[in-house]
Amino acid sequence: MNLKKNHYSRRALALLLTLVMCVGMIPTAFAAQQNSYHDPAEHWMQASGRTNELDANSVVTRETFKCGECGKATSFEVFRVPEYTRNGQPALSRNVKYSDGTMVDGVGKGDTMDGIPGKDATYTGYHYTKAVCETCGGINTNMSKSEYGYLKNVYWLYDCAAAFTQELDETVSYEYTDDTYHTVTTKGGTYCAFCYGTNHTVSRKLERHSMVTEVLPQPANGRFATVEKCSLCDYTRYDYTAAKAVIADYYGVVDGKPHTITVSDLSEAGVRTSIRYGNSADSCTMTSAPNYTEAGQYMVYYEITYTYKGKEMTENGVAKVWLRDESTN
Repeated sequence: MNLKKNHYSRRALALLLTLVMCVGMIPTAFAAQQNSYHDPAEHWMQASGRTNELDANSVVTRETFKCGECGKATSFEVFRVPEYTRNGQPALSRNVKYSDGTMVDGVGKGDTMDGIPGKDATYTGYHYTKAVCETCGGINTNMSKSEYGYLKNVYWLYDCAAAFTQELDETVSYEYTDDTYHTVTTKGGTYCAFCYGTNHTVSRKLERHSMVTEVLPQPANGRFATVEKCSLCDYTRYDYTAAKAVIADYYGVVDGKPHTITVSDLSEAGVRTSIRYGNSADSCTMTSAPNYTEAGQYMVYYEITYTYKGKEMTENGVAKVWLRDESTN
């Protein structure tokens, strides 16, 4: 009984290994199905052999056609890839219909003028097509049996008709040009919904900066910074307005007169300066500095508020009044 079980186990394992090997032999171009837009010219893959290269860069879909071999409507795997030529003209303009250079009559040979997209070849508005029956495996059996491409691993040319054309999403970018203008670049275009062959469009024009203004307090630098920047590009310009008061200590002798600190407002026009004084840092409520006549060392605390175009910043500090009595030793 155990020998019989082992015999079946070995057979199942052998079948599984055979299946894995067969799946691994299927070309990836046949297995892939692409559903999202991309420009094939920007992702072009080169391969050995004309047909292999077209396979590798095709958009793959599944569609229903009548198969000339099966004799019934069945599912086909359809490969479509944009045609790129070195002169930008379709091969059909030279009566070349198939990817191997065969002409419309199925007999003569011509030049496909193929090249590398993005380097020496451009999209022509046509695409190459190949169809594989998923029932019998026949290539191009959705064509007439009298056609050259029937049961041959070649692509034939097909017009990217206006009905297949889609608009690309338009993108707009802004780049600094000078202190007055930036360059507006608009990119768009059209593409074939079947093969994704793309005609890009690019337009550029100068526009004045769209400036917005922001005032930033910079208390550490004793100023307000007026920042004007373009809301669309990276152009920025700065202007500075001084907001500074100088507080001077008083050192002197008792002379019967009142003495206090000296305040000099050096702020530029447009800045409003408000100063409050106090006997401690948290009680600056007096509108004028306290005066002293008696000998001693006095601390005068202050809080300065600068206002400019609706923005405020505050400076806190302390100054000294030092009066000495020279009438006694």
